Amino acid sequence: MAEKLESINEQLNKITEADKEMSKNLDKKIDDINNKLDEIHKMNEKSQTYSDIINSTEHLPSNSNLARQNNQKKPLTADVIIVKSKINSQPSSKTELEIKSLLRKHNVMIPVDFQPISRGGCVIKIQKNEKVIELFEQLNKLASENYEFKVPSKKYPRIKISNVRQKYDTAEQIKSEMCILNSFINEDDNISLVRRSEFNNKFSYVLELNPKTFLKVIDHEHINLDYNSFKVKEHIYILRCLKC
Repeated sequence: MAEKLESINEQLNKITEADKEMSKNLDKKIDDINNKLDEIHKMNEKSQTYSDIINSTEHLPSNSNLARQNNQKKPLTADVIIVKSKINSQPSSKTELEIKSLLRKHNVMIPVDFQPISRGGCVIKIQKNEKVIELFEQLNKLASENYEFKVPSKKYPRIKISNVRQKYDTAEQIKSEMCILNSFINEDDNISLVRRSEFNNKFSYVLELNPKTFLKVIDHEHINLDYNSFKVKEHIYILRCLKC
């Protein structure tokens, strides 16, 4: 009987030791997981999000597109002029040569860079934004008979709000209600309605915002509209050619 009790005690001791060893291994694994999570958190703190990049202009030159977008409320023009020949068969190289010749002939000294595009056109990249309108007006005076000139507008970031029951026809209606229901939306924020779509008697809205307003909305993650809270996501749009 004593031998059996001793055997049982030995087995219990072995089980106890095994439990202690398993507990140590488990604690070690938990510590390893926690250390890895801490490393990931530290990496996330150091890395910039898209919002951080848009919001920060300290690292950007004062004449960069992003810096200007953050520091101004009104829509800006792009730093380019699009030139299209009225003769469809004309190659882009000829368009570039003729425009350069006109600029030299009339002593227009504005730093630019040319890039060919389809249908006999080219894009003129202007190094100084304040010179865009000046060059645009001069080109129209010198070559409007043979060429068409266009200054594209700046593209602002967009958001999408889905499953809204209320139908809004204008950006003013949406903005007015946003200002009332959201403390972080102001009257001077730039908000425009890009597209409205309907499905199952509910509406989705794509809105274009100036960068500062976009950041405020994205940081809040939700926006109040039609007396409901809606999750907001950035609307990524890609231009597609459907001609061929």
